[in-house]
Amino acid sequence: MANYRLTLCYDGTRWKGWQKQGNTDNTIQGKLETLLSRLLDQPVEVNGSGRTDAGTHAKGQVASFRAKTHLTTDEILAGLRQYLPADIGAIDLEEAEPRFHARLSCTGKTYVYRIWRSEMPNVFERNYLYFCPGDLNVDAMRQAAEALADGDTNALFDIMARRDMAYEKALRAKILAETPKPPASDPNSEEAKRKDKENLRRLFGLPSNSK
Repeated sequence: MANYRLTLCYDGTRWKGWQKQGNTDNTIQGKLETLLSRLLDQPVEVNGSGRTDAGTHAKGQVASFRAKTHLTTDEILAGLRQYLPADIGAIDLEEAEPRFHARLSCTGKTYVYRIWRSEMPNVFERNYLYFCPGDLNVDAMRQAAEALADGDTNALFDIMARRDMAYEKALRAKILAETPKPPASDPNSEEAKRKDKENLRRLFGLPSNSK
């Protein structure tokens, strides 16, 4: 049984991410496995070098699969190009060494995040940008990026923890300032504490019945 290395590109706008799911067929991995199983007339399991979330795109996603077939790599690649939808592209297919595994053999990944800071609409690239007009704290973004590049994730998480603590304190201050106090209410009562938690959940966007 041969082992194959497949390189893909895809526009993830309408897909529910890379990983196949039990409640939908609308995933990249699921689409590939269905098509390859039909092309090669056997069950095929596809492994990706990494998982992308819903709406996320890839320029060079690597996948691997095993199959026993008389078809050449050129014929399999031609079949993929013919039957894959227009937003999934098969770039290259080659036979790999027996121990190659797209995820376990991966040596690196590159993530690109594009932020559109202008008020001017960007219709043609809207699915590939994060629209965020206005000022950004670029120094803080650089600090976080440098921590990641240096492998100092502890420092990054410390930065995030300090930010979250400051944000929560600001939210609590806002609640105390804007929430009217009920008459003859004990602030230490269970009812008062419960209302405070409900207000926090609303501001954080959490379900109101979460604990």
